[in-house]
Amino acid sequence: MSRKGNAPLYALADIGPALFSGRGVGGSTISPDEMDPQSRRAWYQSENERLKFETDQRHLIPDDEMAREQAVLMKAVANSMDSLPDVLERECGMTGAQLELVQTVIDSIRETMYIEAAE
Repeated sequence: MSRKGNAPLYALADIGPALFSGRGVGGSTISPDEMDPQSRRAWYQSENERLKFETDQRHLIPDDEMAREQAVLMKAVANSMDSLPDVLERECGMTGAQLELVQTVIDSIRETMYIEAAE
């Protein structure tokens, strides 16, 4: 440890594990289930306030808003993929067999996207 003026300076390597371990004082994990009722109530109240604050600051997004935004994005991607064979035929002069392969790949990608979104 060194000092800068009156304040002690610590190396991040020394204090990092303590800061980011998610453990309480003395290295023990704090669980609300192990708290007395008054402490547990205070903990849940503080967590609710933290979540409200993070939502207000837009660090957290409500599920329904996230679903709407994902739907808009997926629709834009799907529309672009639907028009891709037409663009390739018009701009690149691709043959029917080549366009069928492109459409097969697009269908596979859309199916994968649907499965991932449904999970």
